[in-house]
Amino acid sequence: MDPVVRVVVEDPVVRVVVESEDAISNHPARVLVYKNNRLIAEVVAKVEPQQGADGKYYPSVTLKSS
Repeated sequence: MDPVVRVVVEDPVVRVVVESEDAISNHPARVLVYKNNRLIAEVVAKVEPQQGADGKYYPSVTLKSS
């Protein structure tokens, strides 16, 4: 398993922590959003194949809050 990569973007009110920059099917990427040091949202990005109009499958990213 790859090590967790932490990227922090801050402004005076909101802090965003990226738990992983790479999302693969068995290890979804997570983004944690903090406001005043309180976790206010967690978003999970999961890569799943989706069938296109041409019948072929393409990687698709699904975002879910938890």
